[in-house]
Parts: sequence; C-alpha cells; structure tokens
Amino acid sequence: MSWETFTVGQIRFKENVPVKRIDKALGEFREALQCDVEWDPEWEMWKFQDVNWASHVSGERVKEVYERYRDILDYFAFSLFYLDEPDEEIVYDQGTEVVSVW
Repeated sequence: MSWETFTVGQIRFKENVPVKRIDKALGEFREALQCDVEWDPEWEMWKFQDVNWASHVSGERVKEVYERYRDILDYFAFSLFYLDEPDEEIVYDQGTEVVSVW
C-alpha cells in the first residue's frame, strides 16, 4: 500500500567520522526516506525535503537507520507528514463549487 507523504529534515555527522561510514549511512537514509539527501554548504549539514505521491516511507524504518548510526550523528531531525486529508480545499466541477475550510 502506498500513500502521499511529505518528508523534511537534516543530518549532521560528528567530526572525524570516516567518509566510507558516512557514505554508507547516507545510502541507508536515502533508501529509508525514498528521496535524495543533499549537502547544504550554508548550513554545513545534509538536508532532505520531498513530496512523494506513491510513498512507502515509514517512521519506523527511518528510526531503525537512525538508531544504527546514532553513534556517528551530531544532529538528526526528521518529520513525516501524511497528505491524505487536505486542511483546506476548493473543488469546482461544472458549475458546482465546494469550499471547505477546517
């Protein structure tokens, strides 16, 4: 089963961590997050942000990867939003208009 999700977050590794270990961790995070994780030189950390319309992202899976690499992380933030219910919507269908605001 898939669903619509929005994921956002940041990752920063401790200093002096071997590049090989960082690359392995980033690969596993990319797989669990189902999105690219890119270096942001301004913030000096890895960042991700993605809307996925056929997502299989799971907080539990991301947590497993986080726990596996927690010893080399200096900072980790991850938020997962499910987009199945709109907060506000406007629908127009051949003269019929529905405006819903919660």
